[in-house]
Amino acid sequence: MPRPWPRSLGSAAARFGLGSRVVVYLTLTVLVVQLAAGARRANTDQASGIRVLGANPAGVVALLVLVVGVSCYVTWRLVSAWTDGGSDDTAAQRWLAAAEGLGYLPFGYMALAVLLGDDAAASQGPRYRTLSARIMQDAAGRWLVGAVGVVVIVVGLFLGSQGVRASFLDSLHLPPGRPWLGRAVRIAGGVGSIGRGLVFTLAGVLVVYAAVTAEPAKTGGVDAALDTVRAAPFGRYLLLAAAVAFAAFALLTLAEAAWREVGVTADDAGEPDDAGEPQGVR
Repeated sequence: MPRPWPRSLGSAAARFGLGSRVVVYLTLTVLVVQLAAGARRANTDQASGIRVLGANPAGVVALLVLVVGVSCYVTWRLVSAWTDGGSDDTAAQRWLAAAEGLGYLPFGYMALAVLLGDDAAASQGPRYRTLSARIMQDAAGRWLVGAVGVVVIVVGLFLGSQGVRASFLDSLHLPPGRPWLGRAVRIAGGVGSIGRGLVFTLAGVLVVYAAVTAEPAKTGGVDAALDTVRAAPFGRYLLLAAAVAFAAFALLTLAEAAWREVGVTADDAGEPDDAGEPQGVR
């Protein structure tokens, strides 16, 4: 069966896309640390981080990397979902590949909007609240918003479970002879995935709460979740823990860019990944 990607071009694009996600999570880490230190922006979420990057020349370069990288990542995941090769060879894995790709599309859209000078288009929190307020004007709308919140909770729990199970290691081919590297990736990936999953789960809980109480102000996504954490007892320390989790996930994205299996079909069974790196210690 033909490969879903030409080996050189496809692998390079996939790895660039995987690595480009570090822009989002490192920027979000900085914003959460600033929030913990007492600074307050209109919003603290992925979109806010993207807008901050667009305010300086170096950030504009990072946004360009993000736009190209997200395009590469989305294309790779959708191709993996469409074909029956590689590690995405079951129906569930192929649906997951498609969801992963589509889930990152908003980042590319927001980065492109900021580059084109349309900061308003990259505003997540206010847009969610405005849309939710319109939808929740009747009971059916509140049920719809509540259903969306349940979906977000399920996604958050799934992301967190990846960290608990360390399932992200299944697609990594780490260099042999470096057990410390396997342990470091396991720790960073576990902390990052669990922390990210908890933030998403809290965001979903707030959406459900907003639907039940008809309070659209609670439907601000990650921004609303971080605001809730900030207002909690020991909120500053919880925010710092969230920042550590986002930074750890950023490290996982770099590890995936270097060692994740990409572009391998059934024809390649038993062969090493395109980088020629055998699977490391799990």
